[in-house]
Amino acid sequence: VQGRLISVGNDGLTTDDLPFLLVKEMGLSSFQKVLDLSVTQLLISQYARKQGISVSPEQISEFLQQMLGERLADFYTLFGENTMKKWAEIQLLFDAMVQKKEQEFVEQYHITIKDSEITDYYLRNVHKWVKPETARFQFIFSNKESTISAIDKALQEGGDFGEVAQKYSQSNEWDTVKSLSSEEIKNTFPMGIAEEVFKAELKKPKKVQTRLGTFWIYVVEKNPPFQPKLEEMKEDIQKILTREKVEPYMQEWFSQVTQEIPVQFDLKLMQELLMGKSEEEPAP
Repeated sequence: VQGRLISVGNDGLTTDDLPFLLVKEMGLSSFQKVLDLSVTQLLISQYARKQGISVSPEQISEFLQQMLGERLADFYTLFGENTMKKWAEIQLLFDAMVQKKEQEFVEQYHITIKDSEITDYYLRNVHKWVKPETARFQFIFSNKESTISAIDKALQEGGDFGEVAQKYSQSNEWDTVKSLSSEEIKNTFPMGIAEEVFKAELKKPKKVQTRLGTFWIYVVEKNPPFQPKLEEMKEDIQKILTREKVEPYMQEWFSQVTQEIPVQFDLKLMQELLMGKSEEEPAP
């Protein structure tokens, strides 16, 4: 299924722009949310161009590099370099335009944030600022009996954990020193690993049995929960409160933009895309 899903002014969204969304794996409601967000970004980015805002190829490349780092080449291969750069440009234009309008409304309506408002917001949301306990660790994984015995022997003889991991681990992430919270570990590793990571002694290999196989963990560092002080959060809170006060004006402005730039949806093509039909298939 190929074609233009949405026309937004003189731009639009084609099926070639959406490979990374894995549309066939998405439900109707999720797909609609993605399309709504895409339309918003396309509208604002076009408006930004009309206002003379532009981004350079260098800014696009820097944005993608910061966002994806070492994975950038893989994303280019998987989704296409042109598609990735198109969405990076749209996002940068969107961000620049929104920031510009917010600042204009702050000046136009003399929006200010008092210290008492910042303090009150901090105290009401103090639980949100707590950074959870984290641990930096490496791991080895194997579910083969012969390899498990070899790993045990190598570690018991004082072998370097990284070298043992490189030689025997079935995971290609053995050399990554991860810094994760308990919740992040639970979402990434089998049940029980998170508890063992935070109970483990520093720089002493610990063997853990799971339903998937055997893990050895090597904890490099543990960081206790951290509560940022008000002064450290002041600038972030000021931005949050400013955005809240500006929001009504932003909504009104966005309504005007939607009236200026026409939007059209190809509902038949969307249905075909979601149903996984092709143009060659006969109608039922």
